[in-house]
Amino acid sequence: MLVDAGLTLIETVALDAHGEPVALNQLKVRADPDAPVMQRGTYVHRAHRGHRLGLGVKLTGLAALAEQAPQTRVVRTWNAIDNAPMLAVNDRLGFVPLEDMVSMIGELD
Repeated sequence: MLVDAGLTLIETVALDAHGEPVALNQLKVRADPDAPVMQRGTYVHRAHRGHRLGLGVKLTGLAALAEQAPQTRVVRTWNAIDNAPMLAVNDRLGFVPLEDMVSMIGELD
């Protein structure tokens, strides 16, 4: 599906000592070199937080992006406003806020 849509997914995974995945980062790269790369998500398993794994998988993903798509100029990421650790990672990597987004859900009767 990704290839048919003209997309490449760069996925970075951190494994624990037993080979189990504990952190993940995904970048969605479009075939158009002028299109921004979209950060699909960064996740660190709750039991493994606090060890800079989010920073590690994000840095590794960005390094792979620089190697595989050196023409990339913009990476867009997103974050929950109350996720201070990942906001700090994004700030450390040089990301700057672009917009605030509010999601709401309602139930239909």
